[in-house]
Amino acid sequence: MQPESKARPLLPEDERLLRTALPPLAQVELGSARQDAASAKMSYRAAGRRDGDAVVMLHGLGSSSAGYRGQLAGLPPDVRAVAWDAPGFGASDPLPMPSPTADDFAHALHAFIQALGLTRTVTLVGSSWGSVIATTYASLFPGHVSALVLMAPNVARGTLPADQRATMLEGLHASAEKTLAENRSEVARRLLPPDAPHLVRELVMQLRDAMTLKGWMQAVTMLLSVHTPDRLATVRCPVSIVVGREDRLAPPSLHAVPLRDSVPHASFHEIPHCGHMPKLEYPSHVNGVILSAMRASA
Repeated sequence: MQPESKARPLLPEDERLLRTALPPLAQVELGSARQDAASAKMSYRAAGRRDGDAVVMLHGLGSSSAGYRGQLAGLPPDVRAVAWDAPGFGASDPLPMPSPTADDFAHALHAFIQALGLTRTVTLVGSSWGSVIATTYASLFPGHVSALVLMAPNVARGTLPADQRATMLEGLHASAEKTLAENRSEVARRLLPPDAPHLVRELVMQLRDAMTLKGWMQAVTMLLSVHTPDRLATVRCPVSIVVGREDRLAPPSLHAVPLRDSVPHASFHEIPHCGHMPKLEYPSHVNGVILSAMRASA
């Protein structure tokens, strides 16, 4: 970890948002043919007016609904802000199939949205691995998404030759337990720039607590099933892409830029002094992008 004097200070409003208590976890039972609906439950956090325009937020691979604390606290009270714990994360049941695809996760998301009674179109926000689910969902269910916001997005690995995907998946599964036990400080070092605020670093380290072995293995399997630029090219709703200029985990030139190039109508937001966690590093900025996306789709 960097010496204390090297950490940049949080903006006052960002610090207020990050120190606001999280909404309590809730749970809903799903009803989808793509999951064994009788026992499939999903945990989530929500804020705002129940009948307000909905923003549904999907976290990354090493995260949970708690990663959206700055959005749950900072989006206007007339917005229904919902952040899920993805299948296999936190208290959410994993998917029933042993090797789920991106489409399987998208269908689980559709069941979740229906179970919450979100009958109008939603603004869908996906961070990192969650951006893969969000993009896939928008391509499969275009009538249910009014705007798409992708943060620190990932192109995924679905275009690799089958033998390379099999070898990669074998290695990932073999290292699963070691990955989950990885030192939290090292995780934060990879995700954040050296001068990240201490509070952000602490929150990022806590997020790993929601990961489960089965959830992680299903998530990495999914990443080998799709190529998100191909899916995003079919999306017609407003698309916003948010990247940290110092993202080392998913460098913008390898991920966000190919995605931007696949949709000429996308807006592109690059944040200086920001790594892989824009929603925690600059929550007010991200909230502004989400609200702009909602206005653009109105």
